[in-house]
Amino acid sequence: MKNIKEKILDEVTAGEGSFLIEIRIELNWDHYKFQNLLLLLNEFLKTNEAGDYLERELSAGIWYVTNFIPHWTSHESFRKSNNYSEEYYRSAYELLEFIASWYFMGHCPFIGDDMNSEIMKLRELI
Repeated sequence: MKNIKEKILDEVTAGEGSFLIEIRIELNWDHYKFQNLLLLLNEFLKTNEAGDYLERELSAGIWYVTNFIPHWTSHESFRKSNNYSEEYYRSAYELLEFIASWYFMGHCPFIGDDMNSEIMKLRELI
């Protein structure tokens, strides 16, 4: 069974069944795959919060997804076939920004279980 870091690397390197593959190849935003990505990242950050060392491969992947996802999915062509509200996308992108801020800068308005609650609130916007 894969550990959390391996699961995150699968996600951020567009492994089979990942959210990135879904949006990039299928042009489909799967809320549950996105939620899973955020929950994995949050769990990793909670357990590794005190660390000062950022691993290059993981850092590159987190930087990539937090930049690529908003860029790729904000395009009008993508949005036509993915009928989520503007508020949903705005909240999703904001959560990605919080994850990146927490990972790279060490601060976030929501930490740990509070972040889980914010991630789960996305469901209410569907």
